[in-house]
Amino acid sequence: MTIHAIAVCAEMLSDQSPIPAYLRRRAAPERGHATRAAGHDQRAARPDRCELMFGTVVSKLPKVFDRLVGEWDTVATHRLIAGEIRGRASFEWMRGSQFLIWRTENPPDTVPSAIAIIGGEESTPGVWPMSYFDERGVSRLYHVASGGDTWRLWRDDPGFAQRGTAAFEEDAAVMRLRFDLDEDGTWKRDLEVVYRRT
Repeated sequence: MTIHAIAVCAEMLSDQSPIPAYLRRRAAPERGHATRAAGHDQRAARPDRCELMFGTVVSKLPKVFDRLVGEWDTVATHRLIAGEIRGRASFEWMRGSQFLIWRTENPPDTVPSAIAIIGGEESTPGVWPMSYFDERGVSRLYHVASGGDTWRLWRDDPGFAQRGTAAFEEDAAVMRLRFDLDEDGTWKRDLEVVYRRT
């Protein structure tokens, strides 16, 4: 899916823009619809998902991801880097609230600074894609799922499989993210990051 397709679909699902007929293949709200009567609009909820003419389905992320939105201070430890790595992170919704943008900033020559976009077509019910890009020019595709006060991300690529688990603490003022890595058939702890809301 192209960046243009992502932007168009998010715009379609926002409260500020109508769904253009030429792009609409199937788009129907799950709860009510917009009507016009007596000279005024009666607008109900927008649809939770849309299907464009090229067959891409975008589904809303679960509400647990709302708890990520904001600015965070981070303290990370990595198995190959001595000492603590202090950085910053932020989460924000793209307009339309269909895609969550995750940015991380770390000192040079430590954990790469990166940006990731969470959301899009569910690969299976309850599993969303996350596209990752970092300052080295590396890009990766992860899967993301949530449950209660935790959310998970993983990739199953042979030779470099990863799995991460994030858990909220202290009424979502703190989040602990742990990554494990499998390069040779054995899982080992790779990265741990403590997020503190600012």
